Amino acid sequence: MELLLKHFEEIVQTEEDVEELKKIILELAIQGNIVPQNKNEKPALKQLENEEKLHEKVPEITENPFDLPSNWTWLHMRDIMNIGSSKRVRKADWRNSGIPFYRAREIVKLSKHGFVNNDLFISKDHYSQLKDAVGVPRKNDLMVTGVGTIGVTYVVKESDEFYYKDASVLCFSNIYNINPDFVKLFMHSNFAKSQITKDAMGTTVSTLTIKRAKNLVFPLPPFNEQNRIVNRVNQLFAICDQLHTQIELEKQSSDKFNTNLFSRIQDASSPYQKEDLAFAIEHMDDLCQTKEDVDLLRQSLLSLAVQGKLVEQDPNDEPTSVLLENIEGEKERLVAEGKIRKPKKLPEIMEEEKPYELPQGWEWIRLGTISNKIHYGYTASAKDTDTGTKLLRISDIQKNKVNWNTVPYCDIDDDNYKKNSLQERDILIARTGGTIGKSFLIENILYPSVFASYLIRVQLNKTLNEKFFKYFLESSLYWNQLKSSSKGTGQPNVNATSLSKLITPLPPLKEQARIVNKIEQIFDKCDALEHNIELKSNYVVKFRNSVLNGLTDNKKLHEDY
Repeated sequence: MELLLKHFEEIVQTEEDVEELKKIILELAIQGNIVPQNKNEKPALKQLENEEKLHEKVPEITENPFDLPSNWTWLHMRDIMNIGSSKRVRKADWRNSGIPFYRAREIVKLSKHGFVNNDLFISKDHYSQLKDAVGVPRKNDLMVTGVGTIGVTYVVKESDEFYYKDASVLCFSNIYNINPDFVKLFMHSNFAKSQITKDAMGTTVSTLTIKRAKNLVFPLPPFNEQNRIVNRVNQLFAICDQLHTQIELEKQSSDKFNTNLFSRIQDASSPYQKEDLAFAIEHMDDLCQTKEDVDLLRQSLLSLAVQGKLVEQDPNDEPTSVLLENIEGEKERLVAEGKIRKPKKLPEIMEEEKPYELPQGWEWIRLGTISNKIHYGYTASAKDTDTGTKLLRISDIQKNKVNWNTVPYCDIDDDNYKKNSLQERDILIARTGGTIGKSFLIENILYPSVFASYLIRVQLNKTLNEKFFKYFLESSLYWNQLKSSSKGTGQPNVNATSLSKLITPLPPLKEQARIVNKIEQIFDKCDALEHNIELKSNYVVKFRNSVLNGLTDNKKLHEDY
């Protein structure tokens, strides 16, 4: 166990790690790998036999689930416990005072907290009539839930006085004074749970029947070793709980600091945005301990980008007004050539719509103003047969990537292909499903392709930097507008009309490029940090498994002392 203790803090990094380690400790405990064995200690059954306490001879189990120390014994739970349930108590006999009457839910609370605020009782007279019956809880018996969350176990204390619902709770009468806490450890182990839940009966809820409880396969250590195991597990669990508290406090402190910091960075009214972002980038390795932290940093970066505070403005940049004139001229030419329809007039942007003040030289515009076309895709059935044209669907876009090798094909005529063929710089937006509102920028097309009807294509004017507007579509400014436009619908509502009306900041063209370069520089660092976080997490898991495998294989645990 020194190996485990030496590396305890190294193999536990998160609250989930603590819970996982507790499960492993339980498995080690019931395998005889948590404390050394003493060869002078008689097997528990042999001791009971010598003391003439065995009620009947216990049959041996020949097919052992795993190897045990030499003085342990495999047997069935029925061989060491009288397992049954209570005599039925009618609802008409329930009271609001008297002797507590527990169902499975109360046993779960007792096991977890050691107490329960109960609201069901039976009369003391009724309890006195039942008190001497088989199945009435007595000190060191074990109460086991038989419905719902099955297998949860509570050890009856001397001070306990309660009755319980038949079948909902089972009573393991501890007739041979096995250490009840060892039995409880066993019942909460994965080995026991796999037996308990296997073939669990019941259509709406799982159940543990008396018959199946009796047939549980159980590893029985010598009596003294049972005590040593329980004490050792309690010590290790206490260390686990201390680590859990420490991790929880550190996480709360870190989360609070990060939330405040990243909220200030994204707050357009904060005078310290740039300083806070510079601090976050400089200390990102310390601040970002999880992928969620990295996402917060990315969102903060995008917020400053669309607010015009990520890079310095250059007064020599061509004014945005000139850019808008060029866009308008390009649209008029395309309409005249019959390549696009004459766009509908978009509503003027009102002052109350503007979320914050933009830098000089920037302008608020609607997405439709700078787009040549916003439209739905092609409706067709996906085919595995190579027809020469691929059909890109929502499901083919995962985490801003497309595996073009797995994209299916479709049948399409020349006219529809011309209308819907994907081009470099196209931006696709999901308009339905679990990824609604997510966007994808088309780059490096390898196959003749069209896009499916549940996607919307935004074709920006060719003079614009498409990557800047792709980053806009990942910012909170974009997502807040989607949510605001769909209040009462339960999810963002994305269609061509609503997209064309979205307001977006328009910087000078050269500044768009500078912003994109800055974002990509820092996003590369974020990607590397995220990769390191994943490597660290994988390392912790491998290291933990290595330590525990070494512990499991440690033959010293089975040596004499």
